[in-house]
Amino acid sequence: MEGIVPTHKSAEKRIKTAEKARLVNRQVRSTIRTSLKKVRGAATAEEAAKELPNLFSILDKAARRAQGGMTKNAASNYKSKAQKVVAQKSGPALDPKLGPKPPKSNKAGKAKLASKAAKASKASK
Repeated sequence: MEGIVPTHKSAEKRIKTAEKARLVNRQVRSTIRTSLKKVRGAATAEEAAKELPNLFSILDKAARRAQGGMTKNAASNYKSKAQKVVAQKSGPALDPKLGPKPPKSNKAGKAKLASKAAKASKASK
């Protein structure tokens, strides 16, 4: 605020309120980042899962209040990514979405091969 000299009373107030908002936004972003680091840096899935409700609460509040540059969609994206991290830490056995995909049943392909083989055997006779 040292370098800015406002000409109007309203501009002076706006500078003060903008500074307050900047400090609040900075605090909210810092809190979100700290919570995310706890989730990502957790050694086990249980530790990460314990921090998830806290992270979700912070994200939802920030989105509701439009603090820290957080929107509903941005909060939703952060929550989704955090859940994926916890699911990966828990391993593919506990989360079927992240584990190896089972082989697809290829009945149609097998039927085509069988019919081609039948036609080939008829043609050779």
